[in-house]
Amino acid sequence: MLTTASAVLAVLGLTLAAQDGWASAATIGTLAAFVVAVVVLLAVERRTAHPIFDLRRFTNRYLATGTASTFLFMAGFGASAYFLTLYLQNVRGLSAMQTGLAFVVPCVAVLIGTQVGGRLATSSLRRAMLVGQGIGLVGTLVLALTLTDSIGWIALLALAFVFSVGQGITFTAMFATASTGAADDEQGTVGGIATTGQQLGGAIGLAVLVSLTASTQSPAAVGFAGISAIIAIGIIVATRIPTQR
Repeated sequence: MLTTASAVLAVLGLTLAAQDGWASAATIGTLAAFVVAVVVLLAVERRTAHPIFDLRRFTNRYLATGTASTFLFMAGFGASAYFLTLYLQNVRGLSAMQTGLAFVVPCVAVLIGTQVGGRLATSSLRRAMLVGQGIGLVGTLVLALTLTDSIGWIALLALAFVFSVGQGITFTAMFATASTGAADDEQGTVGGIATTGQQLGGAIGLAVLVSLTASTQSPAAVGFAGISAIIAIGIIVATRIPTQR
């Protein structure tokens, strides 16, 4: 309950900041309530016999970097579908059906990426994360620089294919990273922590990016620029994944 409340308050606070400004009473009050909810959550977890968010778990660098990666993955890659849909429907005038058909290309690319990611992860989790996010960064960054109403369909779908391959590789490797080094009876808890990071990243990341693009004339291009920045942070995190032996 406290975890859900914290997430809701964070997203609501960021949404209010985009609508009413950071200095508004509603924004300040909501974000203050978010901080209080997080503090209470950590205090309760410290007194629980079997806590989920035991901060001592994060001394395991695999779990720490894996959970940070799941958060950043959804904050960045996860927001790409929103901004690509925004562009296809509002700028190129596609219908909902046509937009859905256009997403067949990135969906196929994600499937290919997950297969490649599985093979890369068996030899090196760090390499898999760096390769996946590196490919994703190339695709989103070029989109941010070229996403106008004059970009050709082949170029657009090719770039969507590129960053989606990176997305698939990263998705496979980040959960493998988070669960590495955990005991068998800890796998469920570790998976829950990583998944929580993923869900929070999706909600908070999209709220931040929408607030940043709300007043721009090219929200899709600016959105992909923001996604590129988040993926770049993810690459930095990936360099901290321990080297396996």
